Amino acid sequence: MMSYLKFENIYDKYCSMLYGIALQICYSNENEAEELLTSTFKKVKEQDINQEKYPAYCITLIRIILKTAQEHYPLKFKYGFRLKQFEDTPLINQLFCKQISLQDYCKEKSITNQEALQILRKEFSVIRAFEKRK
Repeated sequence: MMSYLKFENIYDKYCSMLYGIALQICYSNENEAEELLTSTFKKVKEQDINQEKYPAYCITLIRIILKTAQEHYPLKFKYGFRLKQFEDTPLINQLFCKQISLQDYCKEKSITNQEALQILRKEFSVIRAFEKRK
């Protein structure tokens, strides 16, 4: 079970990022966004999802909030929901928002894993360049 201090540190570090995503999912409805955020952090605590077990922790948390949102608000995802942070990165968007695996993406697009990894590298470069401009 996750200690209170560890949970508090996770909450302090990632709450604002996840709340921003929750607001996008809930179309700026603050009550729904807070409910989604609370449900997400309950899962993190109950399932002991900590940084030691998940090396790409930020990505793990984004996937959890998206999965939680799909459970609570499935209609919001019916027509291809996209996070604005990933609008210029279609593969990353599919991995996060549609929660498909890289292998499934490769099958769907008839490409190799190596080709998909090259696409991922390019998309992460787009994100890094955007962050540098900020």
